[in-house]
Amino acid sequence: MATLLELLVPYRRRELRSELSGSEAARALAGEVEPARWFRLGSSSRQFQGTVGDLSFDIRRINRYRNSFLPRIRGEIRDDQRGCRVSITMSLSAPVLMFIAVWLALAISSAFASLGGSSGLPGARSPVLVSAGLCAFVWLMTIGGFGFEAAKAERLLARIFDASRWVQRSRSE
Repeated sequence: MATLLELLVPYRRRELRSELSGSEAARALAGEVEPARWFRLGSSSRQFQGTVGDLSFDIRRINRYRNSFLPRIRGEIRDDQRGCRVSITMSLSAPVLMFIAVWLALAISSAFASLGGSSGLPGARSPVLVSAGLCAFVWLMTIGGFGFEAAKAERLLARIFDASRWVQRSRSE
């Protein structure tokens, strides 16, 4: 059963199966990954930036627009009898999670503060509704932005690893 935190914070766990060996899969991914850069001018022929080790990786998709909800993709490559399995975890970056947590905490605390100071007037509950609406908007924006980018990354990774199928899907569908 999913915890409350798992329902509120977007992440995905996936495992795919490839007929490539583990070392072939790592080389295929390394061919699509360049070192991470803070500032990017122009375009890149590669799909991802980050690091690729012998059987693990920590990458982000390169995009030509700003999206703070771009998933951080960490993974492990394991050999098996018919090729390899690639386990990936996609999550938001720590700074984005911190910003959202602080923002939501401020919105929720302002709602409670307005409840405590309500005078029984007809419009006294409207700040609570505004705070609830803002929280819902931020949550939907986060889930939507993350999901859109995660789906793109999944398609690219399946192509790179010449994946025959996704073995496991998480609850974040």
